[in-house]
Formats: sequence, C-alpha cells, structure tokens
Amino acid sequence: MMRKPGCLTLTLMFLAGAAAVSRAGEDDPTPLRVNIGVDGRTHHFFRGFLQEDQGLIVQPWIDTGIPLGENSLGIWELNVGLWNSLHNGPTGLEGAATTGPDAWYESDFYFGLGVRSENVAASATYLIASSPNNSFNTKQEVSFSVVYNDAEWWGEDDDSFTGLQPHAILAFEIDNQTDGGSDKGIYLELGIEPGFTLNESGDLPVFVALPVTFGFSVSDYYQPAGRSDDSLGFIQTGASASIPLTMVPERFGAWTLTGSVEALFLGDNTERINNGDGSEIVGTIGVGISF
Repeated sequence: MMRKPGCLTLTLMFLAGAAAVSRAGEDDPTPLRVNIGVDGRTHHFFRGFLQEDQGLIVQPWIDTGIPLGENSLGIWELNVGLWNSLHNGPTGLEGAATTGPDAWYESDFYFGLGVRSENVAASATYLIASSPNNSFNTKQEVSFSVVYNDAEWWGEDDDSFTGLQPHAILAFEIDNQTDGGSDKGIYLELGIEPGFTLNESGDLPVFVALPVTFGFSVSDYYQPAGRSDDSLGFIQTGASASIPLTMVPERFGAWTLTGSVEALFLGDNTERINNGDGSEIVGTIGVGISF
C-alpha cells in the first residue's frame, strides 16, 4: 500500500491520492510496513482546488501497513496514515488563523482496508481532513480505489517498463464539502502512470513515471456556492523521478529521493478558485524512508 496520495489537498501522484492502494505485483508485505517522509511543494492543490500558492509549503507524512493474511482474493492489509501540510504564506504564518499553531494548515488522518492479487489492487479508505489553524471546517470522505498492473502485457524483453498502471478512484463526501457548496459531492478520478527504470543494472537506478490524471464530478463535486456543477475539475500530467539513496546505512531504513514537475489544467469552476488562472506548473521534491 502507498502513503496517502493524496489527502484532502494532495495532488495525485496518488496518488492519490486516495489514497491507500498498493501497486499490484509488489513483494509480499512484511509483518509491519512503515513509511515516513516529507515533501516540499511550490503549490498546494487538492483535486484541482487551490489551497496555497505562496510561501513555503512543507508536507510531512507517515503511512503504515499491517498485513491481515491471505485468502483466495489475495493479500489483505490494514492501512493507517497521517499527512500534514505546513505553510508560511497567507494560509499559514502570514495569515489570520484564529486558533491552533498558525503554520499547521492541514492534518489528514486516514485508515483503509486493501487487498491485492497478482494484477489487481483495491482498497476502501476513510479520510478525516482537519485544519489545526482553523482555515477550513473538518471534512470527511470515503473512497474506493483500484489499480491494475498491466506490466505483463508489454512482454518480457524490457523488464524496466512497468506498464501503464491504470487506476480509478470513486470518493463520496460524508461531512462538509471541498467546493464550499451546499451539496455533498461524488468524485471520480481516472488515470495512468506509465513508468520505467533508467540505469537499472547500475549503482544508481532512476525510476521515472509519466502520470496523467483526470478529475471529474459525478455529482455536485465541483459546484461552489452560487454556481452550477462542472463535470471536469482538472487534468494533470507531468514527470516524476525517484532515486534510492544507497549511501545511507541499511539500519536507518531504505531512503529514496523523489522529485516531480507537473502541469495542471483546470476546469471552469476550479479556474475561478485559482484566481482566474486556468493552468499551473507544480514542482515537488521530497525524501521518503521505508522500514
């Protein structure tokens, strides 16, 4: 299982984001999996909704996986995580927060149940997104995610290519709305994340991914107050790279350096929230540690 890809303000890589599905075909889980890390971003968007585009944006996170056993459906895992976003711009230290630590814009707690077989991974995740500095009301949603591992479709001549890795997420708002409207929404995400490894047999392999993600409103998800619903929330594409930091001793865990540059194209309603800008370039750099 992956760390929250996204979180109630996380861009996909997924990762989202939604959030707690592992790539099918990974090695069997260890008795307990723990991943921690921190990312720095130039912008903070969630499914096309602008959260912050000024100042320093730092996002520490922790994600744990507890294997529950295996049956005819596959390997089961309980996923629990916490994701945070700290800002020093208008929604953080420079803002007018009324309670709590001013820099702590967002804290998202999530838990989920997932299962993966040889080619398919699926999960159900419950997310509670709160704002310690009182920038927004606590939101809750339940999401269902599925990833298909199509690597074997592409033959065995080039093992470095992981396939297109198509995924889908369906999320239902339970309490409060991300768009600020009056109706709870339903969100649909479709995407692919083709990837390949450069210098696979060398001392410093680099994994490169080229994700493409589409965010849609099934019902009332992109419907700000006073406006009708917009079916398209965003299109996001770009490139990411991850490099294992093999110079770190194994007793300190497996360290990975990650970075990405993504182009975000917004729908009509998300463009209005983004001060009339229909597109953005978002950069990210981070470090993750796996135990």
